[in-house]
Amino acid sequence: MSESAAFDQVGRGFVDHYDTVRGHVRQAVTQANLFPWLKQTGQEVLDFGGGDGRDALWLAEMDDNVTLLDESQEMINMAKARMLTDGLEVIERVKIVHGGLNKLTKPESFDVVLNHCVLMYELDDPMHQLRTLSGSLKTGGILSLLIKGNEAARSQLTRDDAALDEFDRTGRYVNNLGWPAQAYSYEQMKLMLERVGLKPSDKGPHGVRVFSDDNKQAVKDVPQDELAAIVSQEIEASNNPAFLPVAQLQHIIAVKQ
Repeated sequence: MSESAAFDQVGRGFVDHYDTVRGHVRQAVTQANLFPWLKQTGQEVLDFGGGDGRDALWLAEMDDNVTLLDESQEMINMAKARMLTDGLEVIERVKIVHGGLNKLTKPESFDVVLNHCVLMYELDDPMHQLRTLSGSLKTGGILSLLIKGNEAARSQLTRDDAALDEFDRTGRYVNNLGWPAQAYSYEQMKLMLERVGLKPSDKGPHGVRVFSDDNKQAVKDVPQDELAAIVSQEIEASNNPAFLPVAQLQHIIAVKQ
């Protein structure tokens, strides 16, 4: 299978995931955590691995200029379709680019970079990805990083001795989409970020999806007041460090020094 086809398959899984309660919670919580850091309008934002454009549309609607970069041609097509159906009023503020890190040729171009559940698929050289994204940030710019935490990944492997042994040696596991991925402890990620000139927020990581990880209901089938209550509970939990060990994902905000 070609690399492009692999990204297409991962991307399709993410799109299906976003239409469930657990996927909706992930996006709602990360947006809520990121919003206070978006201090002005008209910022230049990179959504790296931006998928079908949901975050790009949200950012453009707040008057930011967004470059969505994704290696999946299928995701690029879906992002373009989303802008034509939901984003006509802001379409001029969204630039959609097919490709990877090699497209980032201008250093210090962005005020904000999103890397949401992309680093976990970079198994060969994650430091190269982080270094390149850091280099694309202006001084004082922020990286919004969403990763799989060690505790959450390990808890999924308790009945598979071979997979657990592999995870304890390497931090690698096979995720719910059936793809190899890498989990990190916050301490590991903090050191990696500092090596590329990024300082994590003193508040530490936010836990994402504490109570609703098993909720695979379609969003359209859940009453709006019930969905709002779920999201509100998850946002509150994301700011409570006591819940971090059981959160499925960790959301880290880091500042370019």
